[in-house]
Amino acid sequence: MISLHKLLSLVPMLFLTGTITSLNASQLVDNLKAGKDQVVVVYGTSLTEGGAWVAQLGQWLNSQGFPGKATVINKGVGGSTTVSHGIKDFDRDVMEQKPDTIIIEFGMNDCIRRLADPNANPPRLEDQSQAAVPLEQFHKNLVTMVERLRKELPATEVFLMTMNPAFDSTPTPNSGKYREALSDYYQKIRDIGAAKSVHVIDIYPEWLALQKADPAKLKVFIPDGVHPTTAGNEAITTPAIKAALTR
Repeated sequence: MISLHKLLSLVPMLFLTGTITSLNASQLVDNLKAGKDQVVVVYGTSLTEGGAWVAQLGQWLNSQGFPGKATVINKGVGGSTTVSHGIKDFDRDVMEQKPDTIIIEFGMNDCIRRLADPNANPPRLEDQSQAAVPLEQFHKNLVTMVERLRKELPATEVFLMTMNPAFDSTPTPNSGKYREALSDYYQKIRDIGAAKSVHVIDIYPEWLALQKADPAKLKVFIPDGVHPTTAGNEAITTPAIKAALTR
């Protein structure tokens, strides 16, 4: 019989950030181990479209010696939201691909609320009244995607994913200012994960930990305040995804 001390020592393993709360490998990894080729769709914003983590994920999956092979299809669109891309292109970019696994990444642009700026072209004399996609609409859009997948592609493994923080930078001085509500949008992703029993790859806390421990390194990894470099993805984003897939 396992001792109480031993049992308590295992509890923290269930709450690691950047991982799903499971001690088993993902369906994706299990199927690759079983020799079943897998289609993985990654769906989201420029953090996906131009994110080095996508290629890093594919390379990692296909370098493990699994008899099955993974095809990772990048369906990210720069500047997109759950409205302009997520719902609008869902049939073409997700359902028609019939993915075995999908990773959904949105929020960075949904939360944008542009503030008054007389120097803008054209000038903005008043604050934008609400976010590009209001928080409750963002929640509804993600739930719609999850429920459609479960109804129409019930065998598909679904992951929702939070990403990095945004902050003002010299190249893009309003990167963080316009996204002050970003953490609320990422919390909605966690809420959906809990309510709908959907895996959440929660990378945001990993980035916040770096921001607290080494702010200078964060600025090196995300020089424009939004988009991690290849090295930044390799150091933070990709390891968190690997951990989520192999727990």
